[in-house]
Amino acid sequence: MIKLRDGRRCNLNIFDILDNDNWEANCDDDSTDVLLLTYCVDQDVSYNNLFLRCNALKKKKISGKFHSKVLIVGTKADRGKFREVPQGSGEKLVKKFDLDGSIECSALSGYNVNKLFEETIKLALQKHNEDCEQGGTDGGSGTSENNESQRTHDTQNDINQTVVYVDNGQLCPCCTIV
Repeated sequence: MIKLRDGRRCNLNIFDILDNDNWEANCDDDSTDVLLLTYCVDQDVSYNNLFLRCNALKKKKISGKFHSKVLIVGTKADRGKFREVPQGSGEKLVKKFDLDGSIECSALSGYNVNKLFEETIKLALQKHNEDCEQGGTDGGSGTSENNESQRTHDTQNDINQTVVYVDNGQLCPCCTIV
């Protein structure tokens, strides 16, 4: 869970390549805003396993049993000479299974770690806005186009105010990961 400075909370589920026990049951948790699914760029088998997970998620989406945002995360991006999964493979999953985004990063080098958190928060805020729209609690008046423009502006403003920066193991005071 990420707690934003303004008190809002974003619920996350992170499934690593080794989290095989009951992962599908955990996907049914309606409180999850963003699901991060990982694979290692230096392990082709991890990508193949992720492909199977994405296929199962697509079936859940079609049946109306899954509503979280999904971000595909390629880990160990610093292991270029040991790469088994071609660059762009995460994006292929996004297109094939109608997911919400893909990113490669490296915890060791810090490559794209900040961007990973930024994208996660952006997706969580989008999910919250969609939930408000479905509940009819957007609080706005006027045309649908004006409301959409305002929500886009509000989401971008929220993102700008809640970006997480991870440098040398330190998080900025705008949020905490629980």
